[in-house]
Amino acid sequence: MGAFHLGFRERVLIPTDTATGRSAASPEDPTTAIDPLPWWATVSALIFGIVAGSFEILNTSIGWHLAAGRWMVEHRAVLTHNPFTLGADGAAWLNHEWLFQVTVALMERLGTGPGLIGLRILVTIGLTFLLMRFGRRAGLSYGSALVLACLCVAGARMRFYVRPELATLVLVPLGVSLYLTRGRRRTAVTAAAVAVISAVGVNLHGGILVLPAILGALVVAEALTSITERRSPLKMITSGAAIVVATIGGALLNPWGWQVLAAPFRLAHLVGKPWVPNPEWISPGPTDVPELYLALIAAWVLFVFRERHLIRWMLLIVISALALRYVRNVGLFFTVLPLAVAPALTRIDVLRLTGRRVSLVASALVLSLAAVMIDAPGFPLGWGFSTARYPVGASVFLERTGLLDHPVYNDVRFGGWLIGRYFPPFQPFIDDRNEIHEDLLEEMWEIDQASSPGRWQALLDRYGIETALLRYHDPLTVRTPEGRKLGLRGFSPLWFPEKRWALVFWDDTAMVLVDRTQARPELIEAFEYQWVRPDDIAHLEIIARDDPIARAGLIAEIERKLDEDPSCRRAIWLLSLLSTR
Repeated sequence: MGAFHLGFRERVLIPTDTATGRSAASPEDPTTAIDPLPWWATVSALIFGIVAGSFEILNTSIGWHLAAGRWMVEHRAVLTHNPFTLGADGAAWLNHEWLFQVTVALMERLGTGPGLIGLRILVTIGLTFLLMRFGRRAGLSYGSALVLACLCVAGARMRFYVRPELATLVLVPLGVSLYLTRGRRRTAVTAAAVAVISAVGVNLHGGILVLPAILGALVVAEALTSITERRSPLKMITSGAAIVVATIGGALLNPWGWQVLAAPFRLAHLVGKPWVPNPEWISPGPTDVPELYLALIAAWVLFVFRERHLIRWMLLIVISALALRYVRNVGLFFTVLPLAVAPALTRIDVLRLTGRRVSLVASALVLSLAAVMIDAPGFPLGWGFSTARYPVGASVFLERTGLLDHPVYNDVRFGGWLIGRYFPPFQPFIDDRNEIHEDLLEEMWEIDQASSPGRWQALLDRYGIETALLRYHDPLTVRTPEGRKLGLRGFSPLWFPEKRWALVFWDDTAMVLVDRTQARPELIEAFEYQWVRPDDIAHLEIIARDDPIARAGLIAEIERKLDEDPSCRRAIWLLSLLSTR
């Protein structure tokens, strides 16, 4: 095991391995030279980056990002209010991701799907090469650096949505790297570079605000190291603090100034409220993100046996805490991880080996990992928007029938899609910007808790809602006032009952219902499904079993759907289910 070093000298650190007598390069070592990548490593990294970034667009927010970007390009001004939704029309909006929105709006001109996925591929390729550089600078061989980088990119892939977070996944590790290597340049140069990263990042994504927190923790580690080694910590604290201050100063260079610094605390405050459900802000468990826990175990075991530098211990502690706190930080954990673990990995002799055989093994591992990722579960291969995620068929129906000319209630998941496709002039009811719609979300939650369909309909009437675009929810348990369980029912029959609302379209992704008191009679006559509510499975099974007339009506309507759309999986499953009763 190597000799114990708590930190690094300001200019040079070359920790010695007492078992072998050799020196191991450090990521803070300004003397470490990096040769150009060989062709096999370059080709392998390019192939891997392309595959890692080539999957369909899945995130719910991309639509309003695009619409905001188009608005700003057209008006040549930063958008500071919400013009997109009925539920918060005209509300003030601290739109700190405006630069990303302008970028994607310009990339969209290359093709909405291909342009956006192409942007993600470029980011993924750049990230792969950046992480490889971290490994090489630490002293890993080309092959080891390539494998480490690709494993970390694969771990971060779950956060590769076409959204502003992509910028943070690149800029934060770049900023940390500049800090760790500041011994090779003047403090003022490093401070200026990190300030630029912070200034650009804060206008792309608020996640960049973790950078000064990480750097502040590293300053503390350096100060403790100096004290332990009986050296004055003043010089290290002064230079480190100057960089942290520059990072914070860069973050203030945005249209809202200091208010952006408070935005993460505002979002964290909202997460604690029951009417603001957001899966991004949950703490990930081992079954939620198993790759995170595997990486954590491997990294901590490695550190126990191979790492003696407090600054890298501090870096691993901080990124581990961030990832375990919120699932949205998992991607950041993996992109910063090479900076923490690569120096310790260099103390494993086999990871510094070079040669043709090592090159072939590394390339084979990376290309095999790329092959596994092609069309992997949760990452459907494609160059457009996911038809399983977005209500493409329902949108076509809404257009064709003129239902978009009047107010539409929509599920939160569909708000961004509708904004991106139809704004202006169409405004959906709500989207996934919780901070914009907090009051509306609270009202909806209170109605749900009171189980009051009357109050729900009053809310819809207040906004003039005539059409509803719903996704499929898990069935709801219906109970008597005394608490006795009556059975399971679907979301749509409970909150959009047949007496008031007629189902006129459904597919595997969404349902469209219209208000009988407002809709054109000829539309209901032409398209209504009188028997089927495709989210009310348990109830359909009961009535099909007990009522032959209902069973015949259900089967006829499901067959009608299959005539229109033979590939509808839900219709095929329902027909099979009811035909066996």
